[in-house]
Amino acid sequence: MGLMQDFTQARTERRSEIVALKSETATLCREADDMLKEFRGAHAVMGRELRDDLDKANSALEQAEISRRRTEAEDRAQRRSETETARSNVRDLLKDFDKSRADMSRQLRADLDKADAERKSEVKTLRSDARATLKGFGESHTAMGKELRAHLAKTDAEHKSDTTVMLRGFNKAHAAMSKELGADLDRANRERHAAIWGTTKPIQAKTARPPAARPPERTPDAVLGDQFSKYLANHPDGTRMTELEEKFSIARIHAAKVLRNLMDNNKVEKRDMLYFAL
Repeated sequence: MGLMQDFTQARTERRSEIVALKSETATLCREADDMLKEFRGAHAVMGRELRDDLDKANSALEQAEISRRRTEAEDRAQRRSETETARSNVRDLLKDFDKSRADMSRQLRADLDKADAERKSEVKTLRSDARATLKGFGESHTAMGKELRAHLAKTDAEHKSDTTVMLRGFNKAHAAMSKELGADLDRANRERHAAIWGTTKPIQAKTARPPAARPPERTPDAVLGDQFSKYLANHPDGTRMTELEEKFSIARIHAAKVLRNLMDNNKVEKRDMLYFAL
């Protein structure tokens, strides 16, 4: 009995719970229907608002696009105007440049013609001056050559005269010395004979020997050549012509002549600017 009562009671409670659940489910369904109705109303309102906003946005976009196109057209027209202005300015500048270039070309041609005329005049003057200078140089060279030849002839004549006088004095002194020596020898022979034989028999004087043949006279250049050869032999490292000029106090042309004769006779050789004895 107790088990049936418990089962009946539990069944009753289960039915009560089912009824309560059904009631709650119906309540939830009504609430869900209300919420769906509210959601559909809000969704419709939101859709209308979104459509209105989209219409407004599209209108604003269309206005912005129209404004953009108008601004772009204005900018394009302004750029076209600026381009045309720049082209006009460039054309004006090119015209001015061509005009300036033409003027400069004319001025340069005039300056070049003037400079060419001045250069030709200067060249003509320089040629005239050069001819005058060469003519004066030739005359001076001719006069200097005459003076040098006269000086050399005078110097050679003086050297020859001095050498001739010196040789004559030497020969005269040699003859006097030979005569004195012969007399001294005769006197010594007589004295020796008297001492040996006790008589003063005169001894026949020896016949005087004829004077020895005079050596050929040497020219001053030959004497100077010997001096040059001796000086160069004492300076094996070589000697410049200027040193010989200063050493022997002679002119360069004279020193060159003597050195040329020595080189022709293979007594002296020249290496670079130095002279050496062979």
